This record gives sequence, structure tokens and C-alpha cells, in this order.
Amino acid sequence: MTSAFQYREDCYRKWRKAYEFYKIRYWIEHQQARATLRRLISQRLKRFDASAASNEDGRVKPIFTTPSGPQDASNTMAQRLQHTFNGDIRSDSPPPPIVLPSLAPFVNDPPFTIDSINTVMNILLFRKAPGVDHLRFETLRPL
Repeated sequence: MTSAFQYREDCYRKWRKAYEFYKIRYWIEHQQARATLRRLISQRLKRFDASAASNEDGRVKPIFTTPSGPQDASNTMAQRLQHTFNGDIRSDSPPPPIVLPSLAPFVNDPPFTIDSINTVMNILLFRKAPGVDHLRFETLRPL
């Protein structure tokens, strides 16, 4: 299947680079390679579905089993899940406090004044590409 995928990709690259009548030839090859790859994928999926999904009578096969039977398997799985999610792993001590950065330098002396922000907002133009922060002027204007 890997070789079929690679052949399809090669045909696609040849088609993209081809000129005039060669473009038609490589497009047809690409379409044939694409159909072949799809057919291989669907055959593989059908084979997987037939082997893993059900028994002869159409019932789903159990995936987790024990020698004692399906009821014991479900009890074992329930005990495992109960042990995993009951909270025994957690510690009783509280989590460490979150330390936030200090805003002390900007409390008395902010980096921008309201007047400088208003001046810049009046200079900016509509329908321009966003900057590094991906914010457009139209989103900032109502603020």
C-alpha cells in the first residue's frame, strides 16, 4: 500500500509540473493511481472489519476476557476502573500556590497613556492585515 501511495504522489507531482499534452497524460495516470490506492484501502478495511468485528453469528467478540468467563472479566474491569478513579492516588496536601508575576512596576507608571492610545487608534486604517498578534484594527476599534 505504501508503494501505491508513493506512486500516486509521484503522478500528482508530474502532473503539476507538466506542460501541454503531457498534463493530460499525467492527470490520467494520477486518477488511475488514486483509484488503485482507494481500492487497496477499502479491501484492507473490509478485511479488518470482517476479522475483528464479530463472530459467525454476528455478535461482537469480547475483547477483554478471563478463563472464568465474561462476568468475571467485567467484574475485574470494574474493580480496576474503581481503583483507578477513586482518588487514592491524590495526596491530601493542597497543591502549591500559584505565583503570579508582580505588576508593581506598572501600578504607578503605566507604559501607555489613554491619549497616546487614542492617537494611534485614530491614525490606523481599516481593512489592513493583522500584525504579529493576529488582531485586526476592526476588532480593537470598539474597545
